[in-house]
Amino acid sequence: PIQYMDSPSNILDTARGRRSARRGSRGAQRVAAPPGRGYGRVIDVLELLASDGAGLTGSEMSRRLALPKSTAFLLLQHLVERGIVSLDPATRRYRIGPALVQLAFQITTSIDLVRVARPYLERLSRETTDDVYLGIRHGTRFIYVDKLEGTQSIRLNMRLGQPRPLHSTAVGKLLLAFGPPELLDQVIAERGLPRMTPATITDPGRLREELERIRQQGYSISEAENVEGVYGFAAPVRGHDGDVVAAIHISTLEARASTQREFLIERMCALARELSRDIGGTDGSGSGPSRRGH
Repeated sequence: PIQYMDSPSNILDTARGRRSARRGSRGAQRVAAPPGRGYGRVIDVLELLASDGAGLTGSEMSRRLALPKSTAFLLLQHLVERGIVSLDPATRRYRIGPALVQLAFQITTSIDLVRVARPYLERLSRETTDDVYLGIRHGTRFIYVDKLEGTQSIRLNMRLGQPRPLHSTAVGKLLLAFGPPELLDQVIAERGLPRMTPATITDPGRLREELERIRQQGYSISEAENVEGVYGFAAPVRGHDGDVVAAIHISTLEARASTQREFLIERMCALARELSRDIGGTDGSGSGPSRRGH
């Protein structure tokens, strides 16, 4: 269900096409690199390293990718600095780095979470008739990784995978409240607290108070703070160590939120607790992980 601007297979096919074109045009007159060429080269490098477990030297990569040595070494240097590629100082061979391995693990984990969470989202959408989402943190923002549209008249067209602010949304505030202690300061330093609607909390002191209230009550509400006329409710999904790994979210119109608030919160929190137990996590009540095989 995750939507991508370009599918991984399309990106790799494009990279392979670029590499074939380079091989077929050796000796031809050089032309200016098209916009985005650097991204294609990064993909070329990663695909080549992934196909060779023993690692490659910079010279070998330069030759096999038909790149000038200076270009290849500069590109590899940037990737090493980010942890995407690692360099063995003894052999001077490059391999896939720990940051990329961690990213691959996170992607695999999130996809598995989407699969397990889908029945719970279906139940919540069916019981509430509202739009429901599954969100996870992405650095100092968050993304929706799955959604189901309800039968209510609200149609927000929330695109999956599009980064969204933490300070003005129900999911975002929930992930801020239960995230690392330094996360709010990072958000303020990197992105500030821009006003999205007249109701957006833009004062750091007020936001800290709001996050403490969320920790106490165990769920989050966005009262038209990100989109005027739209309320959001979010409940935590916890992993095996009790950390919040995702959030279940309901979007509804302000008028409906005022009359159905208690019902929406009760059903959302109940299903979030069930999902947490299903993935081997805690349900937030101190009951601990569920036992498998029941």
